Amino acid sequence: MNWTSEEWSRAWGGRDDGPDPASARMHQRIRPIDLDRVASLARGSIVIVGYPNEQGVRTNKGRGGAAAGPKAIRRAMGSLPCHWPVEFYDLGDVADKDAPTATVQAKVAEAVSAIAAAGGRPLVLGGGHDVAFGTWQGVAESVKPSRSGVLSINIDAHLDNRQLGMDSNGRPLPSSGTSYTQMQDWCAAQDVPFRAIALGIQRMSNTRLLLERAQASGYQIAWRDEVVTGACRELLASALNAPGAIHLTIDLDALAMSVAPGVSAPNGAGLQVVDIVQLLDMVPWGRVAAVDIAELAPGLDAEERTARAAAAIVFEVLERWARP
Repeated sequence: MNWTSEEWSRAWGGRDDGPDPASARMHQRIRPIDLDRVASLARGSIVIVGYPNEQGVRTNKGRGGAAAGPKAIRRAMGSLPCHWPVEFYDLGDVADKDAPTATVQAKVAEAVSAIAAAGGRPLVLGGGHDVAFGTWQGVAESVKPSRSGVLSINIDAHLDNRQLGMDSNGRPLPSSGTSYTQMQDWCAAQDVPFRAIALGIQRMSNTRLLLERAQASGYQIAWRDEVVTGACRELLASALNAPGAIHLTIDLDALAMSVAPGVSAPNGAGLQVVDIVQLLDMVPWGRVAAVDIAELAPGLDAEERTARAAAAIVFEVLERWARP
C-alpha cells in the first residue's frame, strides 16, 4: 500500500505531549514504508503489516467484522508511549477486505518474508486468524534452507486444525479454522518438521476429532487451566528446546469475553491479559521472527475493550522485542 497523507492521518494519531523525544508516542515515531524499500531496513526495525480480511471467518461460520481489525488496533496503538530505540514502520494493508483468503495469505507471506529477510520484525494485524498461516509461511520462506522448521506458538482457545473445504472450482478453501492444517501440509510438501504448540486451548471450543488430529500430527496442547496456573511452563520449554525461528500468533478469542467481547467467537471462560503477558515472558524473543494478532471485530466491541486489550498485548510484545 502506498499511503496518502489523508490515509496516514486517519490511521495514526493520538496524544501529543510535546517535542521532547522522551515524551514520544507511537503515532509520532512510526513512519510509512512500501515493500520496495523494505530491503534497506535497519536491522531490528519493527514493521506493521495489515491483514484486513474476514472471508476466512465467514467461511468458518464466525461473526463478521474482523476486516476492520487492523485499523482499530492502529488507532488503539497510536497513543502508546514509545520507549524503545528502534525504528517503527507501517507497510499498510496488503489487500482489500473482499480478496479471497488464500490470496491475502500469500500477500502477507510475501511481505513477512521480505521484512524478515532484511532483518526486520514483522508485526501483522488481523483480520481473521487465517492470518496465522500467512505470517508463518512468510517466516518459513525466509529461513527455507533451515531443516529444523519453524515453531508456531498459538495463543488461542481453538486449535484451528480443521480440514480445508473446497470452493466451487474444486480448489482448497482456507478459513480462520485451517491455519495449522495448512502449516502441516506445507511442511509435508517441503519435507521439514511440523512444529506447533497451542496455549489456552479449551475442550468446549474443540471437537474430539480436532483434538485427535492435533495429537496425531504432533501439535502440542496446553489447556487454559495449565496456562492460568503456569503449569504449561515445562511443556513450552520442551517445545522451545529445538533450534530455529519462532512464529507467535495471538487470537484474541483466547481472552474471556469480559475482556474481549469484540471477536468472531466470544469466549465465556477465557484468559486474562495478564495470563498472556506471563506466556510472553516464557518466550526467547531473540528467536521470534514474526508476530500476528487476530480476530478483533470492532463493530462487535463494547467500549473498545477488545481493541484496548489488543493494544496492551502489542505493547507487551514490543516491550520484549524492541527493548535494548
